[in-house]
Amino acid sequence: MKKRVYGIETEYGLALITKYGKWSCDHDRLAPYLQCFMENFRDFSQFHANGARIYLESGFHPEYATAECASLLDLIAQDKAGERILRKSFDEAIKKTALLIPSNKRIALFKNNVQYNEYDDETREAVTCGCHENFLLEKKITVGQLEEVLLPFLVARQIFCGAGWVANKAYQTRRIRFMISQRARFIGSAVGTATNPRTLSDPYGSSRAILCTARFYDEPHADKEKYSRLHLILGDSNLSELCIYLKMGTISILLEMLEEGYKFGRRIKGLRIKNPVLALKLVSQDLTCKKPVIELENGKFISAVDLLWVYVDMMSKYERINGLSPELADVRKKLEDVLWRFERREIDRATLMEVKSLGLDMEIDWLIKKAALENSLSHFGSCWNDFSEKVIRRESRDIDLYDQLRDKDLKYHDISDEGLYYFRQPDLSLEDLRLAQINTPRMVEEEKIIEMMENPPQDTRARLRGEFVKWCKGKNLTEGFNVTWERISWSFYVESEHFKGEIFLSEPLVSESTELAELFAKFSDEAFLEKIRSPYSLPNNWGRWFPRFSG
Repeated sequence: MKKRVYGIETEYGLALITKYGKWSCDHDRLAPYLQCFMENFRDFSQFHANGARIYLESGFHPEYATAECASLLDLIAQDKAGERILRKSFDEAIKKTALLIPSNKRIALFKNNVQYNEYDDETREAVTCGCHENFLLEKKITVGQLEEVLLPFLVARQIFCGAGWVANKAYQTRRIRFMISQRARFIGSAVGTATNPRTLSDPYGSSRAILCTARFYDEPHADKEKYSRLHLILGDSNLSELCIYLKMGTISILLEMLEEGYKFGRRIKGLRIKNPVLALKLVSQDLTCKKPVIELENGKFISAVDLLWVYVDMMSKYERINGLSPELADVRKKLEDVLWRFERREIDRATLMEVKSLGLDMEIDWLIKKAALENSLSHFGSCWNDFSEKVIRRESRDIDLYDQLRDKDLKYHDISDEGLYYFRQPDLSLEDLRLAQINTPRMVEEEKIIEMMENPPQDTRARLRGEFVKWCKGKNLTEGFNVTWERISWSFYVESEHFKGEIFLSEPLVSESTELAELFAKFSDEAFLEKIRSPYSLPNNWGRWFPRFSG
C-alpha cells in the first residue's frame, strides 16, 4: 500500500493544581467541569467539522481521535489541532465554572499517559491515559508476519518516541531515577487483544500487549474484505512533532515492506527477542540507550540503538530496490540522523546527567524533558542519584526536591501556554528556525494547524464527513442526521413521510461523493429544512406524542 491511511487516538488527563504544584484528579470535583468541557461535542456522534472525533473515554478523560490522514504532516497537523480544539473548549469551560473551582487552585489539561499518584508497588497509578496509533493495511498481512517484523522494533523504538517519566518512590528505592517511556511498565504481554484490560486481579491493566491485535480483523473501519487495521497501544503521547513523524513513519515503512513482499530473511530471525516484555522495560530504564540489555533468542545481547540500526539497513536496502515515497524516504533519513546522534551522545554514567546531547534534547520528548529537569537539579546542586531524598526551600516552605521534579515532569505535558514544552519552543516559523540553525521538534507551520482545526484532510473520506457536519451545523440540523467513521445517515419525518437513507464511506482514500452532493441538493429548500428542525420530525414519531421530551 503505497498510500497509507493513519490516525492517532489520544486520551487527555485533567487535574486540579494548587499554587505549590500539588495536584489531584478527584473525579467527583472535576465532574461538573468535565460535563461543561464536553458540552461542545454532543452532536453528530461527537464528530467535529475537521473530521475528527472528540468524546469522553471510560477512564474519565477526554479523547481526541484524528481524522483519517494520508500524509504524516497532515496527521501531525490534525493531532496538534486536537490540542488547540480541546484547549479552546477547556478555556470556555473554566469561564463557565469559575465559581466551582477553589480560588487557590486551577484546572489543567495534560497530554500524558499517567496520573502521578503514589503507591508502594512499581506499576500502579490511579489512572493511565492511552495513545493509540492506527494504520490501514492490506488484508493479506497476517498477525504472524507483524509479530516477526514489528515486535523487536517496537521494543527498541521508545528511544526516539518516549515521553519520559520521573520514576515513583518504588522505583527510586531500586535506584531507577528516570525512565524513557511512561507506558512501558504497563505492558505485560508480547502479543494480545486487550486494549483496556482492567480486571479484579489486574485493576490497572498492566497486561496490555506490545503488539496489540485488537481491531485487526473485525474493526478496520473500512471494507473488511480488503483491509485490516493495526491498532498499537504501547506508545507514549508525544508533544514533539518529530517524535510523531518518526514513530508513525517508521511503522509505515515496515508495513510497506511487508505488503511489497520484501524478504527479511535471516536478519529479522536473528532479532527475535527472548522476553520482549522484559526487554521493553529494560530499554526504558537504560538512559544511555547503548547498553546491551535486549537478550535475543540466539543467546546474544544487543542495545536498542544497535537493534534499530539493523532496521535502518533493511529500510535502506528496500529503498534502493523498490523506492520509497518522498515522505517516507525523509522518515528513513531522519531516523538515521537521530540514531547517529544517539550513538555519539554522551551521558555521565555516575550522575546520569547529560554531557553532550547533540541537539536531541531539543527534539526528542524524553530528552527535552530530561534537560529541563536537569536544569532544576543543577540549580539546587543535585543530580539524578541524590535528588529523591533532598529537601529544598521554596516560598518559605520546605519541599522535597523529588516532589518538585514530579510536578515539573507533569507540567511538561500541560497543553496550555503555561506548559513546559510549549514554553521552551521558539515563536518562529520553520524557515526562520532553519536559517538560524536551531534544532526544533516542529514539522508543520502553525497556520496549517489552525486550518486543520476546522477543515479535514482533503484526500481522504474525512473530507466528506467534515463537509456533512459543517452542512448540518450551518443549517442548524442537530437531530435526525448522524455520522460514523464509515457512514453518513439520516432519519426523520416531514408531514408523516419518513425520510431515511445512508451513504457508505467504506473506502478511506475516496474523498468525492456524488451521493453527498445529491443529499445537499435534495434538502436545500429552507421551508423544508424548517420542518426537519421541528421536534415532530424525530424518528418513530417520538416528538409527535411527547414534544416536551424531544430534542
